[in-house]
Amino acid sequence: MMRHSEAASTHIPSRAIQFAMLLSRKARLGRQRRERTLEQRLIGSQLFHVLCQITIGWLNTQLPDAVTTIQS
Repeated sequence: MMRHSEAASTHIPSRAIQFAMLLSRKARLGRQRRERTLEQRLIGSQLFHVLCQITIGWLNTQLPDAVTTIQS
């Protein structure tokens, strides 16, 4: 069984524990925020890619008409 003085020397103040928990919570939230922005960036680039494909497809349908209009 530990004596009181030994227990006191190994006791971590509750304020220190609360501070450590706060720091770990902030770090976890920061990680989630970074992951979310990476996910949003990926979605944004995919949307841009799809819009480019739609625009190219639309141009492919319009260009032959434009070429024949210019030629005539």
